[in-house]
Amino acid sequence: MVKKLFMIPFFLGIQVFSIAQLPENYFDIANLFYKRGEYFSAATYYEKYLFPESNNKQIGFFPYTSNATKKKKNEVVDQPYVIALIRAADSYRQLNYYSKSAPLYKEAIKSVLPEFPLVKYHYAMVLKALGDLEGSRKMFEAFAKEYRKRDATWQSVSRELENLEFVEVADGIKAEDEIVIPKAK
Repeated sequence: MVKKLFMIPFFLGIQVFSIAQLPENYFDIANLFYKRGEYFSAATYYEKYLFPESNNKQIGFFPYTSNATKKKKNEVVDQPYVIALIRAADSYRQLNYYSKSAPLYKEAIKSVLPEFPLVKYHYAMVLKALGDLEGSRKMFEAFAKEYRKRDATWQSVSRELENLEFVEVADGIKAEDEIVIPKAK
């Protein structure tokens, strides 16, 4: 009798913990971690929400695969899905995992929500960090056309565009044009 009474709370406890493993709850858990600034945990749960089919695969590293989702062209994207994409990309950006952040941002900019005006700016910064200067410049220009506030972000975009222009000019300098300073004897 005592064993039966002990087993009831045990099985109820297992059921409560199994509810946290539902895909619908991954989004809520990820949001909690994101708001607390725990970006690694947030990114993990956002990925579990975004890519439920990959949760059942064996753990491993596949270097030639992308984490970007394969959506059909005319498929309607729901708001929590886009929020999860943006926040997962932002979490990886905050952690300096730019290679994981870039495909998520690329997917997210296809359906930007008005409450996330800086998505293109952050994507441009990620592209710049990955060394894609041309893509970064295009994204900064697209952001500058849409962004209406004249604040610190606007100044940062102007500076970044000037820096990218300088890099293009500096890359065009030939080796014989460089100044060589002779060593002192």
